[in-house]
Amino acid sequence: MFELNQLEQLVTIAKYGTLSEAAQKLYISQPALSRSMQKFEKELGFPLFEHKKNKVIMTPTGVLAVSYARELLRRAKEMQSQLTLYHKTRNTISIGSCAPAPLWELVPMLSERFPDMAIASEVQADEELLFSKLKEEVYRIVTTTSPLEEERIVCRPFREEKLYLAVPDDHELASCSELYLKDLKNLTIILHSRIGFWYDLCMREMENPNFIMHDDFDQFITLTSASTLPHFVTDISHQRFRRTDNRHLIHILDPEANVTYYCSCLEENEMYLPPAL
Repeated sequence: MFELNQLEQLVTIAKYGTLSEAAQKLYISQPALSRSMQKFEKELGFPLFEHKKNKVIMTPTGVLAVSYARELLRRAKEMQSQLTLYHKTRNTISIGSCAPAPLWELVPMLSERFPDMAIASEVQADEELLFSKLKEEVYRIVTTTSPLEEERIVCRPFREEKLYLAVPDDHELASCSELYLKDLKNLTIILHSRIGFWYDLCMREMENPNFIMHDDFDQFITLTSASTLPHFVTDISHQRFRRTDNRHLIHILDPEANVTYYCSCLEENEMYLPPAL
């Protein structure tokens, strides 16, 4: 039976037209390539080439063989890719989350419970896309702000999070204890870029906001600590990072800014879910 490297050699010879150039592209000697093709023809029982001066001509059977060889090589490459993906998927707990906060607890929790598994996570604001990728088994777990109630899906409430606006004590809004996002008109705010659904919420509900965006979280923390500009925090992020800067926190009253996160997975992956809220 022929081997994949013989198929690759056949395709390369057909592409370059000479044994010498094909051997050079394949990083083998010309005699070794010639012996390999002779063995291939013997195994098949018929010739694939006509040897002319300074070039190789494919026989009609050889042309057909090249066509099959290309398809078999493509399928072999696809097989390798799919098997690698399957192996990685079975040995990785992938999490898609609508916001960063659930990941801060889920990732270390799962790492401790399943030390032999890799943990992959990403923030994705589009909850419909999260649900879709859960059903397609791209994610093993998704966290969303709304429950997923469908067959074969296990859904549990996980954590609650509330949004606040942090302002210096001498800021014009410091006398407020509660506000709606619509009240923050024309306000310049320092904002971290990877906050999931929170960004869409602010863009939708605030009137003419001016966001100063930062991708790097360490730079974001440094800037918000040194600046007199407002920034958003949540009860979870405020506790997690234990900010020492003197800021007045204004509770944001919009219902969408006070959320319950839900963790969902397929029934067969229920072992990975954290305990309910």
